[in-house]
Amino acid sequence: CRGLVRGDRALRQGSWIKNKLSGSELTGKCLGLVGYGRIGQAVARLGKAFGMEIHAFDPFLPQQVFDDTGCTRHTDLATLFQSCTHISLHCNLTADTKEIVNGELINLMPGLSKDTTPCGNHIVNCARGGLLHEDDVQLALAS
Repeated sequence: CRGLVRGDRALRQGSWIKNKLSGSELTGKCLGLVGYGRIGQAVARLGKAFGMEIHAFDPFLPQQVFDDTGCTRHTDLATLFQSCTHISLHCNLTADTKEIVNGELINLMPGLSKDTTPCGNHIVNCARGGLLHEDDVQLALAS
């Protein structure tokens, strides 16, 4: 994420451009998981390894699962999206979850880490494409 390819090419050409390669640290950022089953919890462990704060929404799991894994539980998607700059989707596509991620939720994302560092908003869909309202995502990418 820090211009690895560009840096590699420059180094091979004899230039050291480290000060021109910048990125965003994951440490201290908030990772929100939609679906906190086996895969969501595995992603949470990776996020924790990078120093991220873990949040999740999963209405089907008991509170004990969240407590045991040190995860902040959200009872609705709006508060999850308001709290996190990074969202990862890990839920089934059903009639209830079709286009569950829409412009309204995307617009709630803060774009700033807790220390007010601008880091943008990031959504990774590791589930089904139908979870995203494609027109709303396209508008968000264009803005």
